[in-house]
Amino acid sequence: MARRSPLRKVMYFEPVPRRLVRNTIIESTFECGRRLFGVSFLFLIDFGAAMTINAKQFSSQVVIPTLQMLDEQAGIPYTDIAYYLVMGTIANKSLLGTWLVQEGGPAFGLGQIEPATLTSLIAKLTPQESAALTTIASPATPAHNVVANLPYAVALVRLFYRHNAPPPLPAQATIAAIYAYYKQYYNTPSGAATLTGFTQNWALTGTSLPAS
Repeated sequence: MARRSPLRKVMYFEPVPRRLVRNTIIESTFECGRRLFGVSFLFLIDFGAAMTINAKQFSSQVVIPTLQMLDEQAGIPYTDIAYYLVMGTIANKSLLGTWLVQEGGPAFGLGQIEPATLTSLIAKLTPQESAALTTIASPATPAHNVVANLPYAVALVRLFYRHNAPPPLPAQATIAAIYAYYKQYYNTPSGAATLTGFTQNWALTGTSLPAS
């Protein structure tokens, strides 16, 4: 009987090279399967496909608690429109978390904020807003928190509108109204966003709103 090679202890999956092209086939071995059966598995990974956060869980576990926290601790009203605006912004900017950093650009986080804008926004915060943000921040830089800390990134989207867009928020709970406000103050008139694209990405939020 042929002697088997000794087994190597590995993590759940073998390390994957950092830069892989689309449709890369990765041969990995699940440790317990290999230990019992010596079976290797093939995984087809499409790095160009959208892999969004589960919208229902993202809403209930991250967005709503974060907006409620800003209401309670910083006096920023939590309303349905504010919720729609944050969800729509994140869906359109990062495809609801598909992109944590912009490919080929400087923006990062769920809201795809740029470094200079982040620095400017942090400087504008009131003491109450800064204190509220501190309660959900990890002991790292704001730039790190924006990428790796979901509540922090959500809070910054809401705070951006608070400091860069005049009140009131949109009066109508429609996709067109949310888009118009987003386009004017977040994407800006010179930005690339369109109502067609925003409407398509809105579907990622899992929330049904009238078009107009």
